[in-house]
Amino acid sequence: MNAPDEASLSDPEEVPIAVDDAPSPEEMAAYVGEDSEIGDTSEASLKDERPLPSLEEVEKTIPDRTKALMDELFRAKLEKVKRIDPKEIR
Repeated sequence: MNAPDEASLSDPEEVPIAVDDAPSPEEMAAYVGEDSEIGDTSEASLKDERPLPSLEEVEKTIPDRTKALMDELFRAKLEKVKRIDPKEIR
């Protein structure tokens, strides 16, 4: 697949990424960290006993622009902090 030259793009800053440029599993592991539990479905990794942060603590970590976009696009509001079993989202 040939990428268009930069002169033909409407935004010169925007350069398309070819599918072939997707990171390998090894690169992804390096990006997320070697000790990442992504994909690990053993019982030990599913039990996280750490206390959940309060809703106020979580809201402080989300940028105002992100909250505005959540509201504009999805009419989404944060209501509670909840731990979700990874098996439920697969």
